[in-house]
Amino acid sequence: AAPGKGAGKNGMGFARRVADLARSRDRALAEYLATSIDVANAQAALALSLRGGELAVESLFLPRGRRVERALFVAAAGSRDAAVSLLARAFDGTPIAAALFAGSPAAIDDAALAWQRDTQARLRRLEPLGLAAVVGLVLQRRDEARRARAAAWSEALGGAG
Repeated sequence: AAPGKGAGKNGMGFARRVADLARSRDRALAEYLATSIDVANAQAALALSLRGGELAVESLFLPRGRRVERALFVAAAGSRDAAVSLLARAFDGTPIAAALFAGSPAAIDDAALAWQRDTQARLRRLEPLGLAAVVGLVLQRRDEARRARAAAWSEALGGAG
């Protein structure tokens, strides 16, 4: 199907609206959204690098991130080895860089959540009247839910891992 048509239309439309929100004047919200877009683009490039050239790669790129630009996204989508090394350079100095080498989407999600929580805590101190406290609270709840799911699965599997 052509980009923007069929089942993916609503998902990509929503993603593009979120990308537009990344222009927010509130630094905490803009930072959260830009980071989320960068992480989504990195995960998409990794997934595409495993699939080969059967998809229109450029149509899957989300604009408004700060670390993963379109050219990097397209290059990273070319091969798994290229994806990891290129993306690790783009995320240098963040927990994402190391998580890329773990080979697990969960490692990237966990690293992104930790990075976002740290960023929002810093912004809350710098701009106490901004949205950082609210974004930080949402991220805290997301982390608590993630931990509760992990504990529930561990219990369901007999206490394993």
